[in-house]
Amino acid sequence: MSVNRLIPRSSPGNTSPILLRFRLHLFLLPLLISPFLTACGGGSDGDWAGSIALEDGVTHLYNPEIPLWGADHQPLVEKEVLGADGSDIEALFSQPIGLITGRDGTRYVLDAKDMRVLRFDREGSYLGSFGREGEGPGEFSAPVALALLPGEVILIADSGNRRLSRFTTDGRFLDSETLQRGLGQIRVDRSGRVHIHDQSRGMTISIMMGVEDSKEESTLIDILDDAGERVGGFGLVEEYEGFMLSSWMNKVYPAFTPGDSMVMNYMGKDRIEVYTPDGILARVVHRNLPYVPVEPVEETRQTAHDDGTMSFSMFFEFDIQSTGFAVSPDGRYWAALIAVTQTDRREGVEEEDEIPQEWAVDLFDSTGRWLARHPLGIDFPQAGLDWGPAGLYILNPEGDAAVYRYEVVPPGV
Repeated sequence: MSVNRLIPRSSPGNTSPILLRFRLHLFLLPLLISPFLTACGGGSDGDWAGSIALEDGVTHLYNPEIPLWGADHQPLVEKEVLGADGSDIEALFSQPIGLITGRDGTRYVLDAKDMRVLRFDREGSYLGSFGREGEGPGEFSAPVALALLPGEVILIADSGNRRLSRFTTDGRFLDSETLQRGLGQIRVDRSGRVHIHDQSRGMTISIMMGVEDSKEESTLIDILDDAGERVGGFGLVEEYEGFMLSSWMNKVYPAFTPGDSMVMNYMGKDRIEVYTPDGILARVVHRNLPYVPVEPVEETRQTAHDDGTMSFSMFFEFDIQSTGFAVSPDGRYWAALIAVTQTDRREGVEEEDEIPQEWAVDLFDSTGRWLARHPLGIDFPQAGLDWGPAGLYILNPEGDAAVYRYEVVPPGV
């Protein structure tokens, strides 16, 4: 399989040291691009002030400083909140991290902390839940993602038990398969093949996690067959000097277009990549984030204590910029959740004087043109995105543990 390799660009900018022991808050050629841009999104091709270039055989789209819909247009309108205060106590979330929608409109929300899947009908009424903590059939140790297989079968990625488990839509356990790999984000294409982001790939600490060293080609997204064997992949893992930098700098959030192109949003790099269904890198979208990404630097510090012991602290100097990505079911919109303010990690600053981190959703059209930036405020650390037929969902696991549904309203509507 042919995969084009892009080396990350480094730019000068401010860095923020991240202490490891803290929780992180945390295809086309230009000839075809012009009419494609004109046909998609919220405006004519002349309205968009960015640029397109062909670099090493790959189309690069550079977004301008002002989005196509203007700096002040906020396109997301809140329509529903699941798991908010006042809900039935059984319908409350502890740590919602993923959402899928069935054909009948039922929403399934994966709660990582309670280790269960909660079901809601299209009106928002709570229908029950399935799953619990454990190692037995239908139980979870550390669930990280869910997806919907053809035939309305729910697939759960359980990183603690290192297995994929299948359930019916009413919560009946079907079967599971154990995988000798790290488990992360999972997506399913129209044919039912499972695509998985293996966060242990390129990660020195994977030996400590008990994940076997793989002889397979190192890709950001692995494609698995029905037996869990790798049959292909998308994107090459970049190498960084440092103990764990590769795992963070290679972290991506994948999504499929209706035509089974893979779109990958990087957590710590200012770009989105688009791959054709056969794994060829076709387009790179430069997002134009509110602050400049930097080349990561790792530093280990040791401290001598009075009792004669030594302690070690590991710092990463890079900006965490994005914690979620989703593509609308019709492929019309991409949505990326980003931090518009860096985490305040100044030494010696009192908690009440810290600068709070703020979050926003960036909306793009199906070609990668930046349409709008919708601010969310300061209470969305580590939030995620999922898109369903009823709109865009923002899952807030570390804030109020609620799930918000929004509709997109273009300007003039």
